[in-house]
Amino acid sequence: MIYKDSRGRTIGKLTAGVFKKTVSKSKHLFRSTNSWAIQDSVLQQLEDSVRIEIFDKEDKILYCTTTAQFKKHCHYLEFKGYGLQAYLALEQFKQEPATARQLIKPEWVS
Repeated sequence: MIYKDSRGRTIGKLTAGVFKKTVSKSKHLFRSTNSWAIQDSVLQQLEDSVRIEIFDKEDKILYCTTTAQFKKHCHYLEFKGYGLQAYLALEQFKQEPATARQLIKPEWVS
């Protein structure tokens, strides 16, 4: 399932129990709390057992956690008209180097 925002832009994709989101650190990192965000409306649709993978295409790092951990440790902010966002600090993620497969731009990323 592909999730899109109200403007029709892709947020991420859920496949086989893994929610994948691709970001650019310079554009998407919320610097004041050093965290990644997911729209709350999307986060609430994910089962607690779903693995969340946020791939930073600039630093080639894969940030991983579960939906349950994201919900447990996140904080919420309404930011620039994008709706309620759930933010999780980078230290709450397990960081993994990207595999060759992740370095190839997925067809669903615009």
